[in-house]
Amino acid sequence: MVSDSPSGSLYTPPLPPHRRTSPTLAGLLLLGVVGALFLAAGLTFLATRKQIVLQIDGHLQTVYTRRATVGDVLDELGVLIMPQDAVNPAEDTGLSNGAVIRIQRAQPVIVVADGRALRLMTHQDAPLNLLAEAGIALNPGDEVLVDGAPLVNGVPLTDPAQPLAGSIPAVVEVVRSVRVIVEADGQEIAVQTTEPTVGRVLDSLGMTLYLADSIEPDVHTPPAEGTRVTVRRAVPVIVTVGGVEVATRTRADTVGATLAGVGLALVGEDYSVPPPEDPLPSDGRIRVVRVAEDVQVERVEIPYETIFQPDAALELDARRVVQPGVPGIAERCTRIRTEDGREVSRAEEAVRVEQPPVDEIVAYGTRVAIRTLQTPGGRRDYWRVIRMRMDGYTPSSSGRAGSDTVIVDPALIPPGIRIYVPGYGEAVTASAAAGRRPSLLADADDPAAGARVDVYLLTPAPAPEDIPYLLP
Repeated sequence: MVSDSPSGSLYTPPLPPHRRTSPTLAGLLLLGVVGALFLAAGLTFLATRKQIVLQIDGHLQTVYTRRATVGDVLDELGVLIMPQDAVNPAEDTGLSNGAVIRIQRAQPVIVVADGRALRLMTHQDAPLNLLAEAGIALNPGDEVLVDGAPLVNGVPLTDPAQPLAGSIPAVVEVVRSVRVIVEADGQEIAVQTTEPTVGRVLDSLGMTLYLADSIEPDVHTPPAEGTRVTVRRAVPVIVTVGGVEVATRTRADTVGATLAGVGLALVGEDYSVPPPEDPLPSDGRIRVVRVAEDVQVERVEIPYETIFQPDAALELDARRVVQPGVPGIAERCTRIRTEDGREVSRAEEAVRVEQPPVDEIVAYGTRVAIRTLQTPGGRRDYWRVIRMRMDGYTPSSSGRAGSDTVIVDPALIPPGIRIYVPGYGEAVTASAAAGRRPSLLADADDPAAGARVDVYLLTPAPAPEDIPYLLP
């Protein structure tokens, strides 16, 4: 082709006006084509997507997926499945729109029995099924504890085969029962029990125990199969202490052992009725007497003694104090005994001398002096004057005759001594019983009877050895 352009290049003549296309319309057409393609693709995607309901342990969730099987969906969602978990339908099951996938997680349970603990992952909510899954069988009398107590929702667990209201316990424990034989009060009782101690076994039987009862084996001992429990009863006793009665029980054989067992041992001088070495009385009564002793100390005066010494320089019947007497001082102790607060005796103990007494020394005269007395009958010489009380007697009552005789105590006036009594005259002394006062043989109605008179002892004086120098 030959070009008509001056430059020799190709020339494209302009199109006719009716053959031209607008650039905006073309773009819109292109966008419409592309959108249609996308719409078709989207409709195709939506047409192949499934709506799935996922239920895990009762919790619902709606998801959308194009996966074909249950397992693929769970992998897509990152749901970890343990071997013990329950998946329904199975993981290789194909899915359709609206399908429901149910997952029940296995729960951990500790099963304790026969001294060992086993951890299970399970869906079982009945204790008996849990135990069967663990390979543990129950024996008659065994007890099943669920989470530490034989109760489920406040209801006694009487049937371990019943479910636990949809909940799975954390711990299921089997307490094995054992056969225990109890011998008490003259009876023998066999019981199948799961109680942990001998004391709890006796308590479950409604048996009242006293502190002094003997229980073998001890109440804290766990019972084993065939354990024999022996209860030896204590006997009741009543101990009276200070007027207060204490009721108790004892297995002791003697009174003393009984008192020691209840903390009422005898102390010091205390005693019991019956005595400690005696067996228990048949009436079970013991009296404890609390004995106390108190010592009272009193300061007392010790009287001094008077020592008489003859003094030839002193006239007869004269006295002179050579050394004054001084009383001593002593402590006198009195021991007072009380029983249950009541005084029963008191005794004086040895006196402790703090300051001894000083004796009084008195000199008495031994020199006889002759003096003269003027009387109506003339002068009379005398060597001693004694003032005495006179008693009157009749001759018949005295048994002696004569008015010139005076009956006296020879310790005062020796017999045979001539005396002169004013108003009566002279007389001669005669012996009488010791302590007898001088008595004139006069009428008992004489007014002078009973009066005090001076009695003059007339000369001659007796020999010195016959003179009583110290008159009573």
